[in-house]
Amino acid sequence: MKRVFGIVAIIIVVYAIYFDITAGTLPGAEKKESVQETALSLQYVELEVKPGDTLLSLIESQGGYPDDISIEEMIKDFSALNEGIKPDDMQFGETYKIPLYNQKNY
Repeated sequence: MKRVFGIVAIIIVVYAIYFDITAGTLPGAEKKESVQETALSLQYVELEVKPGDTLLSLIESQGGYPDDISIEEMIKDFSALNEGIKPDDMQFGETYKIPLYNQKNY
């Protein structure tokens, strides 16, 4: 009889683990979808990067940016336009899409 209860207990534990992995049982552990602005809705200009250029200097050279846009947002926009490339990975001589904020509608 103890064997039967042991086997039933093991089956219940294995099923509980399987259910937890596939469906999830933790409250608040739902996958949250973040709404991101697509690269298609951003206005941009393609510029060749020269030695010493940074993302901020390139944005500034195209008319600047409004005060209500954070640097983090500019980095996200740049990465979205350039297939996930980070501004730190820009190489001079290469052409990148630089977001334009002076012409963006708010």
